[in-house]
Amino acid sequence: MHDVLALEPWIDILEAALPADQNGLLVRLAWPDDDCSGGDVELGLLPLDGVHPAELLDGFDAPDEWWALGLVTRGWASPMGPTRPSQHPGRRRVTTTVLLDRAGRLVGRTVGDDGTVWIDGPPSEGELIRLLRQAMEGGSMP
Repeated sequence: MHDVLALEPWIDILEAALPADQNGLLVRLAWPDDDCSGGDVELGLLPLDGVHPAELLDGFDAPDEWWALGLVTRGWASPMGPTRPSQHPGRRRVTTTVLLDRAGRLVGRTVGDDGTVWIDGPPSEGELIRLLRQAMEGGSMP
């Protein structure tokens, strides 16, 4: 079984892989060989192109050879209050990355557009985390 630490290095890679003109990517890590035991990992990136990730994940069942599934998305962060973060005068642009593996281990990070780490760790709950878990439950950990 692969260690959760093997997921963490992908966060830097995925943050850098998000093109400036994209709001997000759906990410998969898979083994290219049939028995899912090789040392090579295949990275797949699907641009969201304005589609909400929930639309892609709802009802999706990740193939067995997919070792991990995740998202890299851009959004806004702001102080708490009645104003939407994207409309708040104190808003900051952030990128959030999460990866979930077959064993249910989750890693993630939220960084500001200046590289400042806002949250070092994944969100513990939420609709997208639920949908990622649901998609990965369909297969089994090799």
